[in-house]
Amino acid sequence: MYYIGYLLEIDESSVADEHLITGTADYVLTRLQFRLEQDKQQIERKNK
Repeated sequence: MYYIGYLLEIDESSVADEHLITGTADYVLTRLQFRLEQDKQQIERKNK
């Protein structure tokens, strides 16, 4: 994300690019969090 800010600063990308990248990163991290929570619950069920 720092690099994206740098590209904006030196006028090498647009605000639209930044929005796309931020939205994509948010989506990926949200999916990862959901998957990790599912895995954790599955492990807890097996250990009972």
